[in-house]
Amino acid sequence: MAGMKEGDRVLDLCSGPMARVSRAAVEMGASYVAAVDINPMVLKIKGQRWTGAKVEPFCEDAYGYMEYVHIPKDDKFNVVICQRGINQ
Repeated sequence: MAGMKEGDRVLDLCSGPMARVSRAAVEMGASYVAAVDINPMVLKIKGQRWTGAKVEPFCEDAYGYMEYVHIPKDDKFNVVICQRGINQ
């Protein structure tokens, strides 16, 4: 999965409310995943048992102006992935 290694920090753009890529990243050993989607249902993944407190969901306009207002601007990510691109 995109060359991800254990301990990586992952930015999952257009994660969708099921956050399949976020889940896979956790299973592969990611230390942190920011799951971003325009659908507010993405917020429901917070606290799901599989997240292991490693996934933080954000409801942002990922398709519009790219103004991610809730993700801290100083966050660094080793892997940026977009499930939407994979599905196309």
